[in-house]
Amino acid sequence: MSEELVEVTASETRTYAQKLVQEIYGVQLARQARSFYAPLQLFAVIWGIEQMEGEEIFRDWTKENPLRIRRRSHDLARQLLNGDLREKWKEWKESPVEHQTTWDVFGKVFESLVVSFPYERAQKVQATKRHLQPYMGELIHWDYAEKSRSRPEAKLERVWYRTGHMLVYELLRTDQDEERRERIKKGLSDLVADSNDSLGRVATIVGKNDTVRSDDEEGWPDEEFERHDPVKRHSKWQGLMCEGVDRILTDPVSPVAKKIDHLMYWIPFCLAKHMVARAFKSMGQESPAVPVDMGAEGELRRLSRDRLFRDRNSLEEAVFYRASLEEPESPVSVRLKDKDFPAGKSNGRKSIEAMADFYIATMADIGALNQNAKSGFYTLKLNLLETIVYATVDREDSISFDSFCTDVLYEKLELVVDPSSGQKSQSINWVDNEDLERNKKGLADRLEALGLITSFSDATRMVGPTR
Repeated sequence: MSEELVEVTASETRTYAQKLVQEIYGVQLARQARSFYAPLQLFAVIWGIEQMEGEEIFRDWTKENPLRIRRRSHDLARQLLNGDLREKWKEWKESPVEHQTTWDVFGKVFESLVVSFPYERAQKVQATKRHLQPYMGELIHWDYAEKSRSRPEAKLERVWYRTGHMLVYELLRTDQDEERRERIKKGLSDLVADSNDSLGRVATIVGKNDTVRSDDEEGWPDEEFERHDPVKRHSKWQGLMCEGVDRILTDPVSPVAKKIDHLMYWIPFCLAKHMVARAFKSMGQESPAVPVDMGAEGELRRLSRDRLFRDRNSLEEAVFYRASLEEPESPVSVRLKDKDFPAGKSNGRKSIEAMADFYIATMADIGALNQNAKSGFYTLKLNLLETIVYATVDREDSISFDSFCTDVLYEKLELVVDPSSGQKSQSINWVDNEDLERNKKGLADRLEALGLITSFSDATRMVGPTR
């Protein structure tokens, strides 16, 4: 090993890795930014913009003229639902019994509105990790950090809110369909508006007693925001995200809570798929169709596992491929690919592996995988399947079940479920049609359980949002 290679530091390797990740994906993602955090942050940004006089959703911003938003923590509500006041609040025992009862009731109400992360392992988590469903403007909040030895007081700060929302916001802002962009802009503005109902008023009252105070009228400039280049970092998933968000927001029948639920699944689904598409494209490849196991098991499940393994690895391989093109023989490029240098979190590979960890955790949380592990396989659980229907099928224009399988799932979303799609795809040549028929029936059964498929005869089944 040459002396030149030994002189490459962990810091240099990490900086180089982060530069490559930024070039390919436009943002550094990690497990902490997984799944529902991206839409939660997006709603917080949209709400924060709406609170600022003179600020505008989707305006053309620059580093010199950044977006300014207003943030609030809702730390009291989140401590109430977490039961923290009983453990930490010294005045709790000294307060009148009726006040304790009121706080308990408020805590139970807010607890029923917590965003659930299916694979959260800890039985007891800190209040900063408990997030309220953004079902109304009064419930939307930012991230905050608790008081600690190194932090003299709790304050608004990124702990779990990382950078996923930046890319989502930019993907929506740079939509090339101007009319759709304006509809999305209005729809998001309406979505984060205050409800002014009894629950909203309670949330407002509780929020006024937060320890971590909201930003003042000057707001807060998010200086970590990065502009998205829709040409340089293009993938079909930007258009698909915008199309689905538009259809969900403009649905004339769905209530606000249902729209929020669907966006909470559709946005991370498209974000994760966009990342994989970017990985393959940066290596000069097209991402293959995904075999989705809806109950076929056997060979289809094995192929689905293999494809998940390949998708996950592509997020890392794309960075090494870019390094080999740019600086194939440079010491820092060689070090980046050396798994044994250096050990621990300082290794530049950590930034690369984080992208893969984000993908697995996100797809598992939203129900696109059977488990939160790289040994899992692709599937479509009920919440995600319902979201896909609402994001891709017009309420007044239901489509046949066969068209849903081929035109929506396969042609649009690159998901292979049925025999017809299997014949078109080169990724599942070894799967018997009988297995794919069984797989197709599994999909129909799940759609029926959701009330999203209507049978008019043995040969005619229509798929669409419930009426």
